[in-house]
Amino acid sequence: MRAGLLLSLAWPVMGAMFALHAPLALVVVSSLGTGFGFSLLMIWWNTALAQHIPPHALSRVSAYDWADRSR
Repeated sequence: MRAGLLLSLAWPVMGAMFALHAPLALVVVSSLGTGFGFSLLMIWWNTALAQHIPPHALSRVSAYDWADRSR
């Protein structure tokens, strides 16, 4: 999960590069890395939830997790 988190932490940098009109190739590489990081992080986060939360509580915990993200 650390790798996904570290890659997704580049999101503000990617936004700043886009806003400062950085070369397109640099913005594309940064966007791909950030998107890949978010994808990995979400896959590993949901896998960790499924492994560590008892089946009878997984739906409730997942709902709370999604509701907490939307704040």
